[in-house]
This record gives sequence, structure tokens and C-alpha cells, in this order.
Amino acid sequence: MERIFTVLTIGVGLTLGLSGFQEWSWVRQFDRSHRAGTFTLAPAQAQSPSSLDLTVIPRVRVGAISATTTYADLTRLFGADKLSDRSFDLGEGFMQPATRVDLGEARSLTVIWENDRRTQVLGVGELGSDWKTPEGIGMGTSLQELQEILGSFQLAGFEWDYAGAVLLDGTKLEKYQGWLYLQVLPDREATERFAEDYRAVIGDELFDSTNSHMQALNPTVRSAIVQLEP
Repeated sequence: MERIFTVLTIGVGLTLGLSGFQEWSWVRQFDRSHRAGTFTLAPAQAQSPSSLDLTVIPRVRVGAISATTTYADLTRLFGADKLSDRSFDLGEGFMQPATRVDLGEARSLTVIWENDRRTQVLGVGELGSDWKTPEGIGMGTSLQELQEILGSFQLAGFEWDYAGAVLLDGTKLEKYQGWLYLQVLPDREATERFAEDYRAVIGDELFDSTNSHMQALNPTVRSAIVQLEP
């Protein structure tokens, strides 16, 4: 089975074309016949809040959750009372089965399933701020902090469907391209205080992270989706 999964907070099977740039694709083909390597987690055991693994490794795992995690595993890990089933909006009319894991505002997350049987994880989204990659990237990470981690990078302008999408190609974390999708946005105070800077970076084009207007706004990560390898 071939699966296409893309972002921002939402989006599936979409190809994005930017004016003045070559076609920019935010899709990832799931061609399982060309995948190498596996990752196996130990049998799921209930985790107390103090022992919860909050490490996010794109492609591999989000805490104890991997692509092979089942609904039964989630129940053993977190307890049935923490789980609530829902649909996850992937955009363009596409809805995917999902399960919200309620661990408090900073530690909650949403598991996005490959199928209605909830036997294989496609990805994880709506992560709380305590979830971080080994490099320290998570909800609330600022543009300037991202630049310290990634080096100079590019991101999309604001006020359109792919506002603030971060490109990892050519960065120090290029290995996460296609597996970690980040959206950065400025808060309202910044857009009002630096109104001229904000107007300068609106629209469907790419801007360097070193752009003075972006630096003034210093947007933060508002959405992150981690895709897991089946």
C-alpha cells in the first residue's frame, strides 16, 4: 500500500507550487518496498507521569509510540480513561482516524492511525510543549532557537495555507525532512508591534530565517507533526 502524508497541521497528497521557485513538494511517498531497517519497542507497559519518555525521534518514535503501536498498546501505556477517539483533519476533505491521549496540556498528543482498525500508526500530532526532539525542538521553539539548531533555513511567508512551513532540506537536520513537519507563526503582539515587518513577509513565497523582518517577529513553533516509518 502506498500512502501520502503531508503537513502543515493538515494536508494530504498535496503538491505546493510557489511563484518564482521550482515546484515545492510537501508530500512523502510511503513506498514500503524500498524501506530498510526496523525499530522494535519493548512490550508496552503503563507509564506514570514521572517516568513518561517525552523524546521525539522523527521517523522512529514519539516516546513509546512507534508505527507498530496498536490501540491496545495505547491502553496499556496510558490507560483507557486517557484515550478518546476522534478524526484528524488532514485538509482538502481528508479525515483520518485518530486517538487523543490526554496527559495534561503540556504532555498530551494525538495519534493518527493508518486505518479504521487502529492497528498501525501513521503519525503523531497536536503535541504538548513537553515533547522534544533530542535537539530540543518542540512546541514553542522560536525562530532564533531553530536557527541555532538547524543553521540558516527557509520558511514560507504568512497568511496563506502553508504559512510558516519550515524547510529542513539543506539544514543540519536534513535527515528529518519528510518525517518532521513544523509550522512557525508570530503571536498577535508581534504582528501588531512589528506591523511593517509582518507585512513584508506575507504571501506564498520563501524567506530566509536570517531575513530581518522574520528576525524581528521571531515566530515560534505552533504546529508539529511527526511521521513514523511503517
